[in-house]
Amino acid sequence: MKKLVFLSIVALLITLASCRDCPPCSKDTEVPECLEELIPYQADDTLRFVNTMDDTMMLVCQGKGYFTYIISDNSLENEGCCPAYKTNNLSTSLVNDSISIRCSAESFGTYYLEINIVQDTLKDRFRYYGCEDLSENEVMIAGKKFNNILTLNESASNGDKAYINFTNEYHSGVVGFKVDGVEWAKID
Repeated sequence: MKKLVFLSIVALLITLASCRDCPPCSKDTEVPECLEELIPYQADDTLRFVNTMDDTMMLVCQGKGYFTYIISDNSLENEGCCPAYKTNNLSTSLVNDSISIRCSAESFGTYYLEINIVQDTLKDRFRYYGCEDLSENEVMIAGKKFNNILTLNESASNGDKAYINFTNEYHSGVVGFKVDGVEWAKID
């Protein structure tokens, strides 16, 4: 009888120990359409840019890819609670011999658009979270007027910027950038 009571108490303790509250689990995610539209490039697309001194620069798209990551949260509080989940990311690079602009829509909890500008080493990293607050505005880039522009410059203490068009007026995506004090505007 004592053995039965002991086994019952052990079974009850095991049951109580396994009945803990689990945090909400992450779910599989896809790139939001609003961010996907900001990266419209396909392999071999050519973009031309001009600066205020009439120098031109061509950037070529090196392809566009979707990448899936399987993420598992094995922290102590989540152990045994949540299954692994998938997140899909989108990435492309616009390059020439002297500069590379990497555009990606990534998620590690929250989706964001990231623009990386590289000259020899990483020069600037700009991020835009979400799809809201895309208000219409007018911006001068290298002496040219653009409308409906999202200006990204939160991480650049040196004044560098990236300009993204969020409508099809100029074909969505990068319409300009400023690196080392020189602004470049997209031309058709």
